Amino acid sequence: MSSGTYRVAALVSLYKAERFIRGRLEDLVEQTLFQRGELEVIVIDSASPENEYGIVREYCEKYPSIKYKRTNVRETLYRAWNRGIEMSSAPLLTNANADDRLRFDALEKLADVLETNQEAGFAYGDAYLSSVENETYGEASKDTVFSSQEYFGPDLLCHQFLGHQVMWRRALHHDIGLFSPLYKAAGDYEFMLRGAMRTRGVHVREPLGLLLRRRDSITFSDGTMNQEVAALKNQFRKKEHVLELYKTEGVDVENKGYPEACYIDMGNRALAYLPQWGGGRPDADFGFAQLCYGWALGSDSRNRLTNEVKHWAKVNALSAGVLSGCKENGGKPAEVESSLDQAPEGEVTLYWPDLGLRERCDRLNTVLGVPSPRNEILDGEMDYCMSTVEPYSYWAQLTGIDRKAASVLRSHIGVGQRLLIWGASARGKLMLKVLDFLSIEVSGFIDNDPTKIGTSMGEVAVVKFDREEAIAKNWKVILAVSEQQRVFILEQLDSCGLSDILLQV
Repeated sequence: MSSGTYRVAALVSLYKAERFIRGRLEDLVEQTLFQRGELEVIVIDSASPENEYGIVREYCEKYPSIKYKRTNVRETLYRAWNRGIEMSSAPLLTNANADDRLRFDALEKLADVLETNQEAGFAYGDAYLSSVENETYGEASKDTVFSSQEYFGPDLLCHQFLGHQVMWRRALHHDIGLFSPLYKAAGDYEFMLRGAMRTRGVHVREPLGLLLRRRDSITFSDGTMNQEVAALKNQFRKKEHVLELYKTEGVDVENKGYPEACYIDMGNRALAYLPQWGGGRPDADFGFAQLCYGWALGSDSRNRLTNEVKHWAKVNALSAGVLSGCKENGGKPAEVESSLDQAPEGEVTLYWPDLGLRERCDRLNTVLGVPSPRNEILDGEMDYCMSTVEPYSYWAQLTGIDRKAASVLRSHIGVGQRLLIWGASARGKLMLKVLDFLSIEVSGFIDNDPTKIGTSMGEVAVVKFDREEAIAKNWKVILAVSEQQRVFILEQLDSCGLSDILLQV
């Protein structure tokens, strides 16, 4: 990996992408960096059966900064990127998916941000959703924007928020290695998790490109992405990785009580975060939250500060149990121990340790639409602030099922009709609990992931969508999926003439 005169190298991997490659190369040629001779383009053809080379050759003959290599066998996307990295010379790298498009100055904008912020290893922006193949950024309607969050490394343990069009430093590969070629869909997420333990990122708060909505994309064509992401979370959700990520954010994790405080902070963040592809609706991972609180409670440290932290970890664990849908006493939310709960009746309390972070707990309150915390506890050795959350309002934010939506659901489910949730996911599971809380019966889950079909979630069966059965058994369906998947499902139902079975919440 030698250094050169280029500022940025764009990596293009090809497989059955003949219909996209001319538009992709035109898009890159029109980048301001390319026009100034500061962008090199590396095209890796992974034994595609189509004639991409006939198009790429035109550009290679015209522009010496465009390089092409074809492999004899099909390789994973990330092995192709690794080949491109080895062939390139620029200090900054970015992937350029064949079907996505960029704003004319996108790569210059990201490069400038990284050169201004020398401590950062990643730069990323927001994106618009496109449904038209080979549509340019200028032609796009720009109706749907996928906004990301400000960078906070530990949040990567909840979701991949850097998006599909990231720029990173070549030097990061010298530090942590190349992409793992074993992944088919989530290798960039795995690389970013490793990288986040060594460096930070910078968010450019404006749309810099278009993300094409495709049913046959690697990301959404089957259950591969979900399976790989689940495996990665299981691999990286370890105590030592949490502390390494907080250390990168500037927390002195060697101080007494601070490891346990980091676990509390991480658990709180798992209770409300905004996935970039979620259409603006928050998500939660209750299992991860309770795992983090359990780490704090199970600490072997024995000192006054650690005991204080454990005290608040217990409160948060109880509150998270309520927010996850636990119920008792005729369906009313369980009460947190009265001696520890200082919130008004009907609310639960979360305590946040003051770790001096750039990104504190304000995001949770913004996501949930409640006032930012103002109460501070000053009589202990570590300062805390307090968030109060009303469980039903919290559920409504996560699922879209407020009392008005519940009333609509009841009115649209006729005698003999079955209600199913499309999406056997964490959000779907919570939606099931909320509907049960509201005495609305759910007959099953629908999911496109073949590994989930035939299993059950919350004692409710997961099935594949079947048009004939949907008609015969009077299905009504509500969605618990991302914005990307929502559009695909709407198209699928519409093509079957069944769009009327969908209940939007």
